[in-house]
Amino acid sequence: MTKTRVIAALIMAPVLNLLATAYGIGVKSELHPNALAAPQANLMASVAKGLFGGELPWTFIGIGAVVGAAIIAFDSWLKSRNARFRVPVLAAAIGIYLAFQMIVLAALYARSKGWKPSGKFTLGAWGWPVNIGALVYGVGAIINMAWPRTPDAAWYINYAMVLSTAIVIGLGLVYMWIGKPYDHGKAPAGDAWKVGR
Repeated sequence: MTKTRVIAALIMAPVLNLLATAYGIGVKSELHPNALAAPQANLMASVAKGLFGGELPWTFIGIGAVVGAAIIAFDSWLKSRNARFRVPVLAAAIGIYLAFQMIVLAALYARSKGWKPSGKFTLGAWGWPVNIGALVYGVGAIINMAWPRTPDAAWYINYAMVLSTAIVIGLGLVYMWIGKPYDHGKAPAGDAWKVGR
């Protein structure tokens, strides 16, 4: 995991520096009148708007909080009993990577259908290689996190992360099949979805 952080820092720092120098990030200035929006600020603004505007899906947030607290409590209970089996914490990390890889894969699919991003900033000819690189890196990270590392342990310990991830994906697919949330989205980048259809 330390190697991954070092590599990420070595890649992200020059990229962010290049973007800040070329376009500016966050604050508009005389040198950069069309500065790129800072994603963290936009994310926090959307959370605050949803929080105070009542647009957040409180049911799902509540369910997530209860499930998270239950998993932490169950893991603490297992730890206190010196159990051989523990709840895999990295399953959450795999979930985050999987969610990001779905976006990366969808962008790659949309690009193959002729979609061109419509935002202020595009990668131009670098769009394809960056998109493919992000997919390869993300899939590699998921495999690395899920890879069994304790050959002497029981199978359910080695594959607990894979099993829990499969359960979450299965539940998500059931939800997509029943609720069809993709038909009710208000995402600003919905143009890629239209191309994909």
